[in-house]
Amino acid sequence: MIIGERLKEARLKKNISQEVLGNMLGVSKVAISNYETGIRVPTLNNFLKLVELLDLDIRYILGLDEPASKKDII
Repeated sequence: MIIGERLKEARLKKNISQEVLGNMLGVSKVAISNYETGIRVPTLNNFLKLVELLDLDIRYILGLDEPASKKDII
C-alpha cells in the first residue's frame, strides 16, 4: 500500500518513532504500525492529522504526485 509506505518514509525522515507519532496522534504504536503496513487505514481525521504532523502533501501521500513535502512543491 503506497500510503503506508509513504507514511513510514516520512516518519523515518523526521526521526520519529511509531510510539511518539502515535502519542502525537492519540493512537497506539500498533495503530501506526498497522497504518504503515496497510493492515488498517487511518480515519479521515487521523489521515489529515498525519499529513499535517509529517508535513506531507496529500497528493504525494496518495501516490498522485512526487514531492515528499509541501515545501518541495514551491
